[in-house]
Amino acid sequence: MIIRPMTDHDRKAVLHLQNTGWSKETSPVYDRQWTDSDLERNLKGGMTFFVAEVDGEIAGVLDFGPYYPFSAGKHVATFGILIDERYQGQGLGKALLAALLTEAKAQGYTKIAMHVMGSNRTAISLYQKYGFKEEARLTKAFLIDGNYVDGLIFAKDLEEDHA
Repeated sequence: MIIRPMTDHDRKAVLHLQNTGWSKETSPVYDRQWTDSDLERNLKGGMTFFVAEVDGEIAGVLDFGPYYPFSAGKHVATFGILIDERYQGQGLGKALLAALLTEAKAQGYTKIAMHVMGSNRTAISLYQKYGFKEEARLTKAFLIDGNYVDGLIFAKDLEEDHA
């Protein structure tokens, strides 16, 4: 496994993963189709992308950048992480999160906050292992197939992190 910054060569694989990897349990926009323009807009908006490569294949992606689009919140980052189903449970998520924490600190962020669906137990468990704590719960935030799902906001204070 190699964790590294995304290159232009990785774009097609990252888009494929974004367009096939989400489910109703992991994202309220599981059926959204990413385009190269979406990827470019995120990069121009300050997002950094890391990929997890296994045997020459992109098996995971993590993107992070500013949580807020204004200067008073420039110390807070957000992120998204997606691991190909075939590679889940092999430590890729942990490795990508470790890269995130190192790079976010290097870029001057002091807090990371992100949204996660209440139905995404695997992600919640991973975040908690890395010291993320639930800061907010939006009950019945999503209605998927007739069922309500809570939206959670998890966060980690990097100034308190000694990992």
